[in-house]
Amino acid sequence: MSFTLRARWSASSAPRLARTFVARPKHTVKDPLLTASNAAITELPEDLTFIHRPPPTAETPLSYTTNPSSPLLRQATASSSSATLPPALHAQSESESKRLTQAQIEEIRARRAKDPKRNPAWKLAQEYGCSRLFISMVAPIRKIEVQVKTSEGLMQMTEAERRQLEKEKAMSRWGERKQINKEVRRLRREMW
Repeated sequence: MSFTLRARWSASSAPRLARTFVARPKHTVKDPLLTASNAAITELPEDLTFIHRPPPTAETPLSYTTNPSSPLLRQATASSSSATLPPALHAQSESESKRLTQAQIEEIRARRAKDPKRNPAWKLAQEYGCSRLFISMVAPIRKIEVQVKTSEGLMQMTEAERRQLEKEKAMSRWGERKQINKEVRRLRREMW
């Protein structure tokens, strides 16, 4: 019987090399103010030092110190006050600046109250040369009576009531899951 012995090398039994660290001196940056050749250094009382260096180049006409970019920093001159202003961003047209008389405003209100469907705001605005917003502010429409065809026949109701009726018709066609989900969302909003 022959036995062979194998030498097992592992990290723990391997010879170790001694590591040596070279101690480097700490790197110090020299102060550029103190080493500048054109710097004027003045010692002040209480361990203070005043260092003055002239600018590296001569001032240019476009320098920010002699010609600041902000108009707030510039000194007022006679030429800047007489300068023309830029054009307006939104030029008002002749039709927008037209003023209506009280009689015209009353006429608009009467026409809107009489038949709001035949006299919409855009049509009156074109006619009188003003904006639709002005017409809507001067002669607002509170409730428009409309005729709605229902299963009982024709009914007279406001526009808001007609919309509510259409909404209820659409809701009647919803399935059970959609009704439950809508109700859950409504309750969550109330509890929020």
